[in-house]
Amino acid sequence: MNQPHTTPDPNPDHTEPDTDLLVLLEDVLLHIDELHQQRPDTTEIKTLLAYATELRAKLS
Repeated sequence: MNQPHTTPDPNPDHTEPDTDLLVLLEDVLLHIDELHQQRPDTTEIKTLLAYATELRAKLS
């Protein structure tokens, strides 16, 4: 069976934050926050905001 080609992890020890992911996550958080401003009562948006905020904390 063929195994998929994977790129070596540039941060194998995971000791440094992945800046590309953090930049992308900040952009996602901004968009989610804009949605939350428009629809503050939407549970799904609140959940997305909470998950994204938690992920940012774990990555930094």
